[in-house]
Amino acid sequence: FGTSLARVLHEFCTSFARVCACKGVWHEFCMHFARVLHEFGTDVISIDKARLDSKIANLPRVDFRQESAFGLNPEEIGYIDWLCSDIICYPDRLFQLVNQWMDTGMATNFICTIKLQGDTDYSAITQFADIPGSKVVHLYNNKHELTWMKVPGVTDQE
Repeated sequence: FGTSLARVLHEFCTSFARVCACKGVWHEFCMHFARVLHEFGTDVISIDKARLDSKIANLPRVDFRQESAFGLNPEEIGYIDWLCSDIICYPDRLFQLVNQWMDTGMATNFICTIKLQGDTDYSAITQFADIPGSKVVHLYNNKHELTWMKVPGVTDQE
């Protein structure tokens, strides 16, 4: 699935930023995805406080930055086609990050995991759902989390 998705994305993607390299299944998928996108000629920016597997970090079109995604200035990074996030943070913090990228116009497509804790905060979910042209969905492997997507031409269709 990841290879097929990467082929499709490459048609629309010259740059891809992944702002978290957490451990677990998502980490393995992202590592595979980053490698495949790289093989198709896509520039990949990976941002995380944790170290990135050297097999991926040493690829020539992978720019690994060992820092917090919240300290980034989108204008310093430059325009990216896709921003994907699996950051472990409160939904409000992710919402601020996403808005920073949207407000600067430095990213077009977004796929982000909204992490929920304890009692579900429906207002946190609503703020993402209210972003025009986006969707919040509960994917099969999501446990106490949701996935927010904003992909023009896809998520803005009814």
